[in-house]
Amino acid sequence: MSVGASIGISFFSVGDYHCTADELIRKADTALYEAKNNGRNCYRIYDKNVDVKAQKARQLETALRTALDRDQFELYYQPKYCAKNQTIIGTEALIRWNHPELGLTFPDDFMPIVERNELVFPLGLWVLEEAWRQLQIWVDDLSLDDFSLSVNISARQFFDAGFIAVLKNMAADLPHLTAKLELEITEEVTIENVDEAAIIMQQINNLGFSISIDDFGTGYSSISYLHKLPVQKIKIDKSFLVDSLTDTAHSETVVRSIIDLGHNLDMKVIAEGVETLEQVNFLYQNNCDELQGFFFSRPVRAEAMTVLLQPHSPTESESQLQA
Repeated sequence: MSVGASIGISFFSVGDYHCTADELIRKADTALYEAKNNGRNCYRIYDKNVDVKAQKARQLETALRTALDRDQFELYYQPKYCAKNQTIIGTEALIRWNHPELGLTFPDDFMPIVERNELVFPLGLWVLEEAWRQLQIWVDDLSLDDFSLSVNISARQFFDAGFIAVLKNMAADLPHLTAKLELEITEEVTIENVDEAAIIMQQINNLGFSISIDDFGTGYSSISYLHKLPVQKIKIDKSFLVDSLTDTAHSETVVRSIIDLGHNLDMKVIAEGVETLEQVNFLYQNNCDELQGFFFSRPVRAEAMTVLLQPHSPTESESQLQA
């Protein structure tokens, strides 16, 4: 076991009689907060230029803790479509914060703070358990067979000692649902310690859950580690999809190569960020398995997702695909 340390430093200037001991400690605490926000195991010296930023970050952290206590978070769901027959075969759970003053707040505005402090564990657990609860409702009430719900798992949550225990309890309670829950991790999670990540992934697979690699292709060593990991699906990062349809044939080749790589390793491939019919046709013609994006649907509340999962007439998007 190794122990690290984050250090915040502030200086007292001789002759600065307005600086009290409490003020000196506050400044050191501000610097410490910056050290933790920059990856931990480092030091930072107090700088008044970042004081306001640090104070806002601390206020946001406090507000997030209050939000969790007051049940202000909610999951939205974005459907995933089969590229071949344009039917919904799954959905991704996406967190939202119903801020009492700012209204609906998106994860880009608060998750970076969450992932840098201990709040990542209770909030990550809430997301996992809420998605699991909703999955049971859909599967049992709508008799869904070929369906999966994916949940994003942060690096700290993935490597936490209690994570597997949580999954074991879930699998023991509702074993018929495990094959329908997909855990999404970014490839950065595995880069630093492929061997440890592979062990945890195998434990997850043994419990019946599946794993997908999110934002595939944006890391530093995607291909070198992928064959070592028990992964069932890779998700093409939307930046590749946008590039492939804006100018160069080179970008299209990259997307085709990712699809071929996944299939050659017996993995399914999903493309996110699909927004146009042109993108849909390109991915379909190149044998991508699943599609997700605004072309089909924006993330919606659970009630609206339930409506989408029920038998219905083809949407405008589906009619375009069938044509």
